[in-house]
Amino acid sequence: MPKQLQGVSVRPPITGRAEVTPRLILPARGDSFFAVCSANSLEVAKFLTSPVIEFSRKVKSSQEIRDGWDRIIKEIDFSDICAGAKPLIVSARNNWNIHDGAIHIIEKAYIIDGSQYLEFLLRNGKSENIPLIVIFNKSENEELEIRQAISGVATFSMHDIKNKVGTDAPRLTIDEFWKDINIVSDPFVIKTGMGYTAAINVIELKSNTIHHIIVGAKSLGSELESIRSKFGSLVGVSIRIRKQSVDQRSPYELTLK
Repeated sequence: MPKQLQGVSVRPPITGRAEVTPRLILPARGDSFFAVCSANSLEVAKFLTSPVIEFSRKVKSSQEIRDGWDRIIKEIDFSDICAGAKPLIVSARNNWNIHDGAIHIIEKAYIIDGSQYLEFLLRNGKSENIPLIVIFNKSENEELEIRQAISGVATFSMHDIKNKVGTDAPRLTIDEFWKDINIVSDPFVIKTGMGYTAAINVIELKSNTIHHIIVGAKSLGSELESIRSKFGSLVGVSIRIRKQSVDQRSPYELTLK
């Protein structure tokens, strides 16, 4: 007989499996590694969050700052996308599980791809049935690898972007011909023969490889700063860039894609 303590009731421990009641259940097809389903955009958004490098203001969707995620939620127009045509790729970790042909949602999952589209739907109050591609039991490092494989863009940590001096990426020379690039870092410092200057890392779309561009020239730096001020970051911005002539002192010209 257990000893009775004053003010404390003694009872045997509860045994057996504890069940967690799901907060949302979605019909699905798949297994413990991978599943597909669909859900109402406004309803499922309550159970999704986007890892980002920094918070964006006036955003309707959930955000969490995570080192290594070179993503910022922006206001992008997806009005030309047909309903149901663009899926969200989601890492459920252990917060969702699949059982008897249904996904049981308990806590939030993490959007690997599709955050901007979900934000567009929420910002415009669009209640649409959207496809979900759900991946289970992945770590955050594995999620980053999946995102890189999907986007083709290398990820950078906060340390790489904000505190880095120099880069291993080769320099991309800008001439009088248009080059299409995706920017994958905010400006950092690089040492040149003329001293320290600013640079950014980019993906040159023709070769699909990472390069750096020196952005110390006033004609280029002022344009990029205008874009950075508008979006809060240069990361993820796509531009076309060239020099106005073959003259080495010719100013840069760039446009948003």
